[in-house]
Amino acid sequence: MLKNYLLIAWRSLLKNKTFSLINIFGLAVSLAACVLILLYVHSELTFDAYHEKADRIVRVTSIFETPEGTQRAVYSGQGVGPVMKEELPEVKEFVRVSGTIRERFYFKRNEELIREEDIIVTDPQVFDVFTFHLIQGDQEDPLRELNTVVLDQSLANKYFESTSPIGKTIEINGQDYQVTAVMADLPSNVDLPIRALIRDGRPDRKDFLMIGFTTYVLLGEHVDRPAFEEKVKQFASKHYAESKEGGEMEGMSISLETQRLRDLHFTEGIQADTAKGNKAYPIIFALSGAMLFFLALFNYVNLTTIRTLERAREVGIRKTIGATRNQLIFQFVTEAWLIVSVSGLLAYTLVQVGLYPLNSILGKDFTFTDQVTFYLTVTALGSLALLVVASSVYPAILLSKRPTVDVIKGKLGVSPRRFSLRKVLVVLQFTISSVLMCGMVAIYLQLDFLHNKDVGFNQEGIMVLEMPRNRKLQTAGPALKHDLMNMAGVEKVSLADFGASPGSFMPQGNVTVLEGGREDEYWLNIIRVDEDYFDLMGMKMKSGEGFIANDGSSKLRGVVVNESFTRTAGVSDDPIGADLGSFLLDDGKDEITGVLEDYHYNSMHNPIDPIVMYWLGNTKPDEQFETDIVLIKSQTDMRGQVAEIWKKLFPSEPMEYHYLDKRMESLYKTEESAMSLFSYLTILSLAVAGLGLFGLSGFLIQLRTKEIGIRKVLGATVSSLLRLLTTEFVVLVLVAQVIAVPLAVWSVRAWLEGFAYRANVAWWQFGLALTFVVLIAVTTVAAESIRAARANPVDSLRTE
Repeated sequence: MLKNYLLIAWRSLLKNKTFSLINIFGLAVSLAACVLILLYVHSELTFDAYHEKADRIVRVTSIFETPEGTQRAVYSGQGVGPVMKEELPEVKEFVRVSGTIRERFYFKRNEELIREEDIIVTDPQVFDVFTFHLIQGDQEDPLRELNTVVLDQSLANKYFESTSPIGKTIEINGQDYQVTAVMADLPSNVDLPIRALIRDGRPDRKDFLMIGFTTYVLLGEHVDRPAFEEKVKQFASKHYAESKEGGEMEGMSISLETQRLRDLHFTEGIQADTAKGNKAYPIIFALSGAMLFFLALFNYVNLTTIRTLERAREVGIRKTIGATRNQLIFQFVTEAWLIVSVSGLLAYTLVQVGLYPLNSILGKDFTFTDQVTFYLTVTALGSLALLVVASSVYPAILLSKRPTVDVIKGKLGVSPRRFSLRKVLVVLQFTISSVLMCGMVAIYLQLDFLHNKDVGFNQEGIMVLEMPRNRKLQTAGPALKHDLMNMAGVEKVSLADFGASPGSFMPQGNVTVLEGGREDEYWLNIIRVDEDYFDLMGMKMKSGEGFIANDGSSKLRGVVVNESFTRTAGVSDDPIGADLGSFLLDDGKDEITGVLEDYHYNSMHNPIDPIVMYWLGNTKPDEQFETDIVLIKSQTDMRGQVAEIWKKLFPSEPMEYHYLDKRMESLYKTEESAMSLFSYLTILSLAVAGLGLFGLSGFLIQLRTKEIGIRKVLGATVSSLLRLLTTEFVVLVLVAQVIAVPLAVWSVRAWLEGFAYRANVAWWQFGLALTFVVLIAVTTVAAESIRAARANPVDSLRTE
């Protein structure tokens, strides 16, 4: 019996190829897209779930407060962790991490130095807090000894190939470390990516002001978080008050706060933190995936319902020869299961094909063998099957309930009602497509705005060299600059510290405004640059002249600030000549000699913060002239020539560099990825909706074939018939757009709130997007309508 049902179902699919192809293609594409989107959403929403104790781990960060403002930083004092464990009973363990922002790690292989990322220096108890699956070596306490390292599987394979690394040594930054264990690679969705854990010989002090560590603590079971947070504030108040008594923190207070590990991926506004996600994107793409899924489902429901009219006589004959209602329902359900099965097989293939571009766009490592991928695929396919089968039961029941004579005579017409399920579904389809189209336009306009807005400096043709990590070698900056300036093609060269390269982490410090009898403390961005920096970067001075000559000395003097600083410090009326105090200055203070026009040193997600710039050579008497980066301005590719000079000065050091324009582009990588994904989703949604409308209009026109023939015999023109056949669909699409406009405007405004600087999306730009959707709908319907209107009426009436 089942064999007969399947055979009839298969024949039905082959007989109605248009219906079958539209449904199978739409369901397969939407299902594959949903699985891929769910992979991304699941990855974003399960950040750090890999760590078994993630719900009990919190990060301790610092808050620096002055009367004029507050700044948050990821770092805390070296003594915070151990003292918290001693004094707060809720804290069961702590671990400190160093080397996540500025420290560079070079691994030696043969005679080659290779820079590796995501290397951390930490405490031996790190394995009691975080989860690392050790697959070789010491399983209990692999970092119990100094100068030991735990590598992940990828690094172990890279440096030791097929041999076991356990017990062997590897040179990192000139120091030999013994490999005591190998751990499995961490997944990509962790806030703190780690490829190697190092325990070195740096001294361990309970110093609260040695702020250069990221501290995590493991809490006990069922800790009251609000109460614990209050205890942390009291703990910080007590210990930093003791430090202030020594006169080390005048004018500024430091407190502590905590964040749950599982919340870190979406926690923004903390200086020196790891790259963060945008919580809006998982929601946006989850909704978009659901929309695409329902677009395909609406197609199925619409086409199945309208095709019911075409199959009326078949059902009537079946009822005449004795078919029961249950048998008819089972036949329809069998056909639905067959469509789902074929769609599922096609979706399986599409998911496998789509994983590579998805990984490329998002920088992920999804694989189809992952348990999560399999789980999501089965869940999505099961949901699809239930929905499709449920929607197939309705037409089966509809036909089986009607009198057999009416069914055989074909007395089942298109509903004349103003509102029907078919019309509602068409409106919903094009509402979804219109909202997605408007969203794609908004993302494109914002990205275009971000890339083309004047950032306040020239980012083209600037190569940024990173000086060796050895502080003695960093004093060779002037010699390197001299040699580079003698190269043909080099326009300008500037020396600076690491924060002077826009798009990089900018250090912060305490600055005192000594003006008008006041001493106001500010905690803000501080960088050191030489006198050629402003010309090289193409920055514009609003007032003043930059650094100026210091009488009787080869050193330059003065402080350059940006406009934002003058507003924050309350010296915007007459900033030139205002005195500033800082621990970085040779004499402890200097005057403002130049004010720069504000420039975007970071992404436009954030407003422009105050910046203070000191001359790089203005160091204290016991300090040497040190350089972190060298900026080279040239319109040609100078990498080969620069490498020759580098090799001459630093023969044993690798040359690390980046181009400023590429670094700035990387700030919007998340938006670029979102644009790519959203574009694909929009195109797919328009394709699915368009195909559905094509199939629906075709079936409806087929049901009106005789009516069209009679109208032509009575003198109807092709244009009048075309207007008759398309008007209903055009009205439905226009209704959909009326609904879509407020939804799109609200969604776009909510998304743009995440940017401090945003594009102005004009009404006509949305209008063009919506017009494009209308054109797709009209073209789709018109193609089938023209064919029907131009048909010979004899062909449609000869059976009467």
